[in-house]
Amino acid sequence: MCKTEATKAKRKLQTLLKHDVEDSLLALCGRLGSYSDACRATVIDNFDAIYRTLYHLDVKELCDAVGLCSETMNSAGPAVYAATRPGDVQCEFCEKVVRIKNH
Repeated sequence: MCKTEATKAKRKLQTLLKHDVEDSLLALCGRLGSYSDACRATVIDNFDAIYRTLYHLDVKELCDAVGLCSETMNSAGPAVYAATRPGDVQCEFCEKVVRIKNH
């Protein structure tokens, strides 16, 4: 299921103009309540890297890394959130996505 949906999302992304992708991410940030400002700042500060990562996304690698493939689903636990500094949010899912980007 993850690979199917991620593939659909990747195809959709590749049909959009770059600024439309940014607008969509910022709109998504707006739905995150108290995290929306941090999300917007992250998107604005890192958009080029985010866009490149999403555009060239290896769907299987993403699904495996976040534990959403059937092979890895059983070993994936719930995301754990912990603030490292006041105002910061850290989660295992986010760290996995960053690890994918750094490969």
